[in-house]
Amino acid sequence: MGDAGDFIVEMVEGERYEEALGVSFSASRAEATVTFIRLSARYSSQDHIRIALNKARGAMLAETDLQKGVRLLRLGEREDAVACFRRAVTNDGGLAAYRELGQTLSRLRREEEALPYLEQAVRLGDESLDYHWLGSSLAELGRSDTLAFPDAAKLALPHLREAARRRGWAEDHLWLATTLMDLGLKLESLPHLRKVVEIRGSPEDLHLLGKTLAELGQGEAAVPHLAKAATQRGSDVDCHWLGRTLAELGRRGEAIPHLEGAVSLRGDGEDYYWLGRTLAEMDRKEAAVGHLGQAVDERGNACDHHWLGRTLVDLDRAEEAVPHLKTAVEERGSPADYQWLGTALVRLGQHQEALACFEEAADPSARPPVL
Repeated sequence: MGDAGDFIVEMVEGERYEEALGVSFSASRAEATVTFIRLSARYSSQDHIRIALNKARGAMLAETDLQKGVRLLRLGEREDAVACFRRAVTNDGGLAAYRELGQTLSRLRREEEALPYLEQAVRLGDESLDYHWLGSSLAELGRSDTLAFPDAAKLALPHLREAARRRGWAEDHLWLATTLMDLGLKLESLPHLRKVVEIRGSPEDLHLLGKTLAELGQGEAAVPHLAKAATQRGSDVDCHWLGRTLAELGRRGEAIPHLEGAVSLRGDGEDYYWLGRTLAEMDRKEAAVGHLGQAVDERGNACDHHWLGRTLVDLDRAEEAVPHLKTAVEERGSPADYQWLGTALVRLGQHQEALACFEEAADPSARPPVL
């Protein structure tokens, strides 16, 4: 009996009133009252338990559906909170009810279900918080490729712009920036990414700004941000992007330690490719071959086969190179792929086949350049 009584006190102290009374979170006030009477009789001689029971019943009788939903949400009982917020919307219909229901559904990744409530919150409140939640939920729908909202990302932009203009928190600018990037508008995202770094400046923020600058061909501007991210966080992606950006700028000696760090921390095909390619460009071809071979094994795209093949040619291992260069030609067929395949075939004395490759290399006809 003592243990059960202690449990009741503990539950009341944690605002878990329903559990204290032994009823479900969806129980009616009448059900709670019946259980309260029964438990009060059982613990009539134990004042501290009776006080706890009275507190639980009083709280349950006094709180509105909205207040109960907020309490349950705080306790992590999200589905029961949703039920309370739905009742609050039906019975009250105020801004807070629509806002809480919409936000909670969105947190549960039920964005499509959340939209009507978030839209109503915008209409009722016209506040930056509501614009943020409506915009971010639409943006998430855009990333889910749902057929019901094919233009969700575009629909999100006005709301996210309004949130960034009115409130201007880091998360407002970040959502706007990443949604612009989803739409292929990376250049337009830069001012907002810079604002995020200015306001918050976490390693994640620094990395995203640096990576975006690098992808836009602004490597020199990217390096300081990527370097800060690598210093503060030092994750595999930090090492990878700092290393590859330095390599693309021709600063290969500086790049190698970071690319080696990416291989050590993650070691996927892209990491091996960039380390191997950079070593090959530094004329460290023997060291490069192993990494490029690993890139072929892990990822095996045209770039991996091209760089492994050309590096093997430079090492006078043309016979090993040919299958990789042929794969690059079949998958991509850039002038450089044909040129290096032709060079390998010449080394093997296959001059007719080599000539055909050189002719293809001289007439690219809209084939993609080598990467």
